[in-house]
Amino acid sequence: MDDFALFSDDADQLRQAHQEITTYLASLRLALHPVKTQQFETRHGANFLGFRVLPDRVRVRTENLRRGRRRLRRLTTEYHEGRICQQTFENCLQSWVAHLDHGDTWHLQQKIFTDLGIARP
Repeated sequence: MDDFALFSDDADQLRQAHQEITTYLASLRLALHPVKTQQFETRHGANFLGFRVLPDRVRVRTENLRRGRRRLRRLTTEYHEGRICQQTFENCLQSWVAHLDHGDTWHLQQKIFTDLGIARP
């Protein structure tokens, strides 16, 4: 099953939704993962699909950012050494940008691509 998140300021509403989701999934012979299912106040933020979702912004998780930067450096080196073609290089860059675009990352993207010495796709 894919990931999903529910946000509400009403704890009772979330408990009711959890029960309804559990019942529906049981009818499909599916279940929520008992360890990964969490309820907590949104002011603390939530990790979701590589981002930290906070009430006023969406930030890239530190470990995902570190991994992405490392991968982009490797791709840049491989491209300059001729080990990958331009199309592959551009596709990888576009994929990373598309992921980052889900968060509040405009300044971050500018810094990453400036540091690598390449133009943002």
